[in-house]
Amino acid sequence: MSKKDVSIKESLRLNIVEGGVFGAMNGLTQNFLVPFALLFSASNFMVSLITTLPGLVGSIVQLMAPRFLKIVRSARRYIVLGMVGHAFIWLLLGLLPFIAESSLVLDSFFILILIGAVFSLMINPVWMTYMGELVPISRRARYFGNRNAVAGVVTFGATMLAGVILSVASGATGFAVLFFLAALLRLAGGYCINESKEIAIKFPAARNFSIKRFVKQAPTTDFGRFVSLAVFLRLMTYLAAPFFFVYQLQVLNLNYFLFTVLQVAAVISSFLSMRYWANLADKRGNRVVLMYSSFIIAFVPLLWVTTKAFPALFVFELVSGLSWAGFNLASSNYMLEASSAKNRPYAISYFNLFNQLAIVGGGILGAGLLGLFGLMTSSAALPFLLLFGVSGVLRLIVVYLTKPKLKELRFVEVGVKRGQAMTFINVLPQQGAVYTALEAPDDFVRDKLRVSLDRGREFDEFVKQGVPRGVVKRMKPKERALMRDRFIERAAGRKIPKKPRGLKK
Repeated sequence: MSKKDVSIKESLRLNIVEGGVFGAMNGLTQNFLVPFALLFSASNFMVSLITTLPGLVGSIVQLMAPRFLKIVRSARRYIVLGMVGHAFIWLLLGLLPFIAESSLVLDSFFILILIGAVFSLMINPVWMTYMGELVPISRRARYFGNRNAVAGVVTFGATMLAGVILSVASGATGFAVLFFLAALLRLAGGYCINESKEIAIKFPAARNFSIKRFVKQAPTTDFGRFVSLAVFLRLMTYLAAPFFFVYQLQVLNLNYFLFTVLQVAAVISSFLSMRYWANLADKRGNRVVLMYSSFIIAFVPLLWVTTKAFPALFVFELVSGLSWAGFNLASSNYMLEASSAKNRPYAISYFNLFNQLAIVGGGILGAGLLGLFGLMTSSAALPFLLLFGVSGVLRLIVVYLTKPKLKELRFVEVGVKRGQAMTFINVLPQQGAVYTALEAPDDFVRDKLRVSLDRGREFDEFVKQGVPRGVVKRMKPKERALMRDRFIERAAGRKIPKKPRGLKK
């Protein structure tokens, strides 16, 4: 069977396998890059760069994805090439401790991580567009729910396996095993995509929506106000986020297995709480989820100041994964609702760029504060605890200042589950498994939301005029129109009959 004849059904099955493979690769590696760097005596500044800078480089490369796709001329080939390049980087990372001088390992590791981020993140916009075209609208929510379930379970298992490998193997050997396995898994994912059906995709042109215009309009738009919350919250979060690993391994002296257990806690809670946050967003709106989750996020570093007991730290990580799951879910939904379809790919790309700039800035500033606190005390733990406290207080200030400016963008009594598909994208420290919305609600749901907004305004107006709520809810469109005309005539002072013609009792 040629690749042109591959069925949609077979392609969907292969991409669920690819989701599990991708989850395994992330579980084996993402939480263990900083421990590898610490093995070679990385400074706090280097830790902040390893944690933050790859995301910024990747977000810049993502802006050029449409141009790269035009050169390759095939979405499937583009994705496969990116995966093969990423696998080659994992292979080099596994060989690095054995082929490079010890003084060069850390610098070489940092450069390879940056190149790996380019290969990994450059394929994300194309892959999401490709999957949006491949999966039928009517099956998207269920399909990606199944894919995320597979990815979540495999990520958990792979993370635990990584902890066991590092506990058994000594020194750099354990990390080399993880990186070699990641290379094989990435190649397996590339094989799954290569055997899938070819889909022709294209990116919409960015007409009159430059980054300069985006920045200029930000203070006056819903999307811009949301960006302010997200960017400043990330800035204050990454004052401390890169250094939790350092605190756990060098101050608390946790072994690799206990360290892994803490990381798994965030993965578990983020995965299990996703459905709760999704239901809350349907019932109360994405703004409520953003406020609740960001408030909890602000308190997480403050909890770490209170105790060093491992069971308590495990609970703190559960809370962290739960809160970030809600924030990431509501953020992706809010971005889709606050941006127009024409400008959405570019608006989200600009958001990712500013978000990553805040992350890098927060990491560098946090490293500076940690060094400053270190000069003020001889205690090994106190500088970290002071940094965690500062980060928590500043997060609370950001949430307090941005709360009045953020508003709900939809009539929350109407659910938007149909066509709303979430997909697993990464594993991040303290955030656990990260999911994002694949696309905005489909046309059916958008029309439903628009009608709901209109009905919501009419509902409020009718109630103000004294019409019982139950009557308004039972009205048909024609009856609402007649009632609206009646109120207009009454406002104009005209004499009207008690019961307009055509209006049922």
